Amino acid sequence: MRKTTYLIMLLLCALCFANLKCKSTLDELPPETQEGKGTFAFLLNGEVWQPEGRAGLTTNFQPFLQPNGGTFSISTYRIKGSTDQGAGIFIRKLGGTGKYILDGVNHIIDFDDLNRGCQYVRYNGYIQEGIIEIIKYDMKNYIVAGRFEARLYNGKCDTIKITQGRFDIKFD
Repeated sequence: MRKTTYLIMLLLCALCFANLKCKSTLDELPPETQEGKGTFAFLLNGEVWQPEGRAGLTTNFQPFLQPNGGTFSISTYRIKGSTDQGAGIFIRKLGGTGKYILDGVNHIIDFDDLNRGCQYVRYNGYIQEGIIEIIKYDMKNYIVAGRFEARLYNGKCDTIKITQGRFDIKFD
């Protein structure tokens, strides 16, 4: 009797788990953190976008910081199946926490969709509206964290919406 009960429970558990879909952490936005966790993600027209894949020896996530009023940037890319995209943010003269309105020169969000030939990058005259908000600027521990959102338009491709953007970086 015990053996039969055990087998029935085991079978029920197996059936329950068989119906669950496996979800990758890349299918969800990471939580907003301010601990230097090395995250960068956003919703691109409502779909999760995170750096993924490799192109040769380069990493898909490249943050850069000149402390104390210098340049701050994050360059990322996503290579997955037939997807080949890049995204980045840039602030010239990062002075601390606060909101940086996108202006196409000193505060920029870029996006590049190589598969579709759509570039929303500073040197091709695209229009951008949005904000980058620095919510943590800790130069003692070299952590920068923030949020961003944008609407990008280049006249040749569909307008894209970047929402719920977040990043959390610890610089060495």
